[in-house]
This record gives sequence, C-alpha cells and structure tokens, in this order.
Amino acid sequence: MLEKLPPRERQLLETLYANGPCTAARLEELLPDPPSNSAIRVMLRRLESKGYVAHDLVEQSFVYRPAVPERKVRQSALRQVINT
Repeated sequence: MLEKLPPRERQLLETLYANGPCTAARLEELLPDPPSNSAIRVMLRRLESKGYVAHDLVEQSFVYRPAVPERKVRQSALRQVINT
C-alpha cells in the first residue's frame, strides 16, 4: 500500500501516523529537511485524492489525518515483505 507512494508522500503519511492529526505548518515543523509549506499542502491534496489522507476544518485551518487505519497499512507492508 505505502510502497506505491513517492518517498515524500510516504514520509508525510508516516508522520501523521506517528503524531496524529496535524496542520501543514505542524508537518513542516516535524519533518527533517522539510519541503516548503506549499509543497506540503500539494502533497497532502494528492494523498487526499488517493484516499490516504482526510482533513477536517478546525478553527479555519485544515487539520489532516490518515484516512486508512494504521493496522491495515502495517498488514499491507507485512504482506509485501513476505511476498518479496
């Protein structure tokens, strides 16, 4: 599942799993060597269109969260390792 994502998109999603719901600005703070805030927002929109991320409007800010349960992602990763 995640193996199909580009590295930066995967990094954003993994950061959301590790830290819980975040704004784009918070993700920028959490990422080592982060891309620009606008690049993060573009990647989040892509992840949302692919069904990996969802957002809620909280106090006039988009707060992003994983749309796929972490358990499902881990099972998919384990199956990938077993298959290879």
